[in-house]
Amino acid sequence: MQVVRRAARDLDIPIRILPVPTVREAAGLALSSRSRFLAPDERARAPLLHAALTRAAATIAAARLGGVRLLDNVAVS
Repeated sequence: MQVVRRAARDLDIPIRILPVPTVREAAGLALSSRSRFLAPDERARAPLLHAALTRAAATIAAARLGGVRLLDNVAVS
């Protein structure tokens, strides 16, 4: 999302970028026109990436150091 917003800003394109939730198959693979390019074995493994990234995000969100949430100390620009 940030890459698209940055590109629009850098190219001086007067549009507003609105985030929307990703629609996924039951297994977790994002519904995308690019999914048709996946080989059967890649299609079978793709949901594992989504699951791993979801677990990693939850772990990072819950991480604490000295009783302080680590994300509370991250600057976002």
